[in-house]
Amino acid sequence: MSKSLRRSLAFLCLATGSFVFVKLVRLSPPAASKSEPSVQIAVDDYVSEKSRLIAKYASDPESAALVQRVLEKYAQSAINLEKTDGLRGLKLLDLLDLEALYLYERYPKDFRRLCGLVDEKAAARILLTWRDYLGLKRADETDRALWIAELERLSPSRRALVEKYPELLPLMMSEPEAVASLVDRTESDPDDLRDSLIALQLVSLKEGPRSLRKIVDTLERHPKWALEALRQRGPEGLLLVSIFGDVIESLSNDSILNDSLIALHVSCEDSQIYLRDHSPQSLAAHLRHLSAVGLLTKVADHPNALRLTLDYGDRGEAAVRAAGADAAEIVYQVYSDSVLRRQAVESLADHGSQAALVLEKYAPDHQFREILRRDGSAVIPPIARSDMNPDLVARLRSKNERTVVESLALGVMSLSGDSGQAAIRMIYEDGLPRAAQVYDAELSAVEFLPLYDLTHLANVLAHGYAPTSGEWTWAMFDGAFVVADVLGLAALQPEAVAASEMTRGQIKNVAKAGAREAAESLGNRSVRAAVETGHQGASQAARRAGTWYSVRQAGGLSRVLSQLPRAMDKMGLEGIESFARPLARKAGLTLSRFEPLRFMKDGREVLMSIPRERGMKYLAVEGAQAGVGLAAFWKMEEHLASRRGDTEGSPSAR
Repeated sequence: MSKSLRRSLAFLCLATGSFVFVKLVRLSPPAASKSEPSVQIAVDDYVSEKSRLIAKYASDPESAALVQRVLEKYAQSAINLEKTDGLRGLKLLDLLDLEALYLYERYPKDFRRLCGLVDEKAAARILLTWRDYLGLKRADETDRALWIAELERLSPSRRALVEKYPELLPLMMSEPEAVASLVDRTESDPDDLRDSLIALQLVSLKEGPRSLRKIVDTLERHPKWALEALRQRGPEGLLLVSIFGDVIESLSNDSILNDSLIALHVSCEDSQIYLRDHSPQSLAAHLRHLSAVGLLTKVADHPNALRLTLDYGDRGEAAVRAAGADAAEIVYQVYSDSVLRRQAVESLADHGSQAALVLEKYAPDHQFREILRRDGSAVIPPIARSDMNPDLVARLRSKNERTVVESLALGVMSLSGDSGQAAIRMIYEDGLPRAAQVYDAELSAVEFLPLYDLTHLANVLAHGYAPTSGEWTWAMFDGAFVVADVLGLAALQPEAVAASEMTRGQIKNVAKAGAREAAESLGNRSVRAAVETGHQGASQAARRAGTWYSVRQAGGLSRVLSQLPRAMDKMGLEGIESFARPLARKAGLTLSRFEPLRFMKDGREVLMSIPRERGMKYLAVEGAQAGVGLAAFWKMEEHLASRRGDTEGSPSAR
């Protein structure tokens, strides 16, 4: 193609394109004239739809007000929703706000299931009260569907009860008949109802309704004592009534309830064993007797002290009175032979702290055990008399103000057994009359009080176990020692605190030094590993012994536990649960842990937790308010976890 022909074709295309462009411009209206009519048409449609909707419900003032309210707030969205779901849809929109729109757009089936509930006043009130929780479950299809299904399943009468007490919803979903019956019975007394609801909130729903059913049964069978124990001692008291309800009913004495609860808590295992063969009335009668003779608080200082008074009667009581609750430690944990146990009880009853020191210190000695079996409690005075350096003890005791080192030196006199061993050999070989002639001086029992404490502490550290041992006692203090802290262990005598720290420190240093020398001499990796384990064991023993020492200096286990109500005022719900957990296991219950809740909302994690300083007060406040708080959220999370079969970990939204 020639150059001139190409130019001609290009000109022709340009002319044709220009003609078409001009033609189209003339045919098309201006942009402004095109958009204005379309906008006007949309506005006209909305105005007419709005007028139609208002006119449709004008005959009912309440419905008219609802329509006007949602139209002003949601405009076209309200009109669209009414076309598909009618007035019910508008009611749900009014109740749930943006959550309703979210469900309408994303999960129409869930939206329509909730629409079926809003005509009922109680259900509508529940939806309004629990709206925030439902919003937190937006992205959780499983839990949200479960929640709606559970709400649908409740009968109208049960929903009416939840309307009055919103925090009841997860409890009612879990065990509707039992919870409704309890509320009906206590509703006439506001205080009983409030405390009953607190009791129900304490137990976990995560493993299903088992724990809830058991606590309801306790409140039904022992209504007066269960609530009174809860008021006096918190969850601990309620759990004790769950275990020993028949015993506490048989006490029939308000004045000794608190001391009896402490004694039963401390001796829980022994008391349960005793009740296998004896009636609750007999145990209650024994507790009343101990209170009358002034021993009820003393037996609460050791897990086996109540058993000692039950097994050995008057002589067991005399042993506790003379030697304290540690008499039970010696009888049941140092001596296993029945004859030696009987002789130990007699010795403790006759000689008190002297016998306690000698019986514990020389228990491993074969000759001592033989003479104790043969001669009984009469062997204690000559051995005790020979086991001290009277001159040094007298000098130390004569000082009005002793240093920590001097106080420890006074106690260390009891750790040397040379002279005591000589007396034992003499009695073993020559008989008791000969020893009585040689060791004829009398000793004051008062001299043995500090000596026994230090001897006992030394034995604890040497054997690596806690004195006054019992699963519940030391598990409790290991997990929630805040109780003793709150009660003012800082108010101990400064020298007592220093002595405790010095004793623990010395034991640790000796253990480390000895282990290091052994490792260096043997140079073996396995030996070094064993040494390291030994370090940890010594440290653990010292720590537990220090705990025991602090509790003893605070007045004993009974006194510490008697102050539990004060301590709970400064404990969070997690700490209270940790404290009561060992006892809950014995009661066959699981308590709620009330850990922080984690939810996902709008793509980010939301962490919610009950303020630690609120503690038990939070449950009482939540029961009195119109809405629901984090405790009710936690209960709902537990319930939904039980329904979906999720029993691992803590409840949390996904």
